[in-house]
Amino acid sequence: MGAVASGAMAAGVKVIGVIPELLIAWEHQHEGITELHVVSDMHVRKKMMYELCDAALIMPGGNGTLDELFEMLTWNTLKIHDKKIILLNCNGFYDNLMAHMRTMQAQGFLYENVEHRLMVASTAEEAMQLLQSF
Repeated sequence: MGAVASGAMAAGVKVIGVIPELLIAWEHQHEGITELHVVSDMHVRKKMMYELCDAALIMPGGNGTLDELFEMLTWNTLKIHDKKIILLNCNGFYDNLMAHMRTMQAQGFLYENVEHRLMVASTAEEAMQLLQSF
C-alpha cells in the first residue's frame, strides 16, 4: 500500500490513510501522505474509509483485505451504500475467490449475481479505467 500511496502522491493525487492504533506498533505508517488518521480500532477504520472513499479498489491481500471486501459487498447488497467496488485480480490472484462466489450464487446463498456488485479488473490499467468510468 505504501508504494501505491507514493505513486499516487507523485501523480499529484490526495492520499488519505486510516490506521488503527493497534497497527502502529506492527506496521510502518506512511508519513508523507496528505492526511493520516489514527483511529481506535478496525471497526472505526473501516467505517471511516467507507465514508472517505468514492469507490473501493481491492488489491491482492490477506484476511484484512477480504474482511473489508466482504463488509463492503454486504453493505452494498443491503443498500447501506452504493459505492463501486473493483477487485484487482492481477495474475489471477482472486480466481479461486471468484469461483467460490459463483458457487455461492449457484447454490442460492447470494441475493443477486455477484458481478452486479463487484467489478473485476485483470490489470491496474483496467482498474483505473473502471474507476474513471464513474
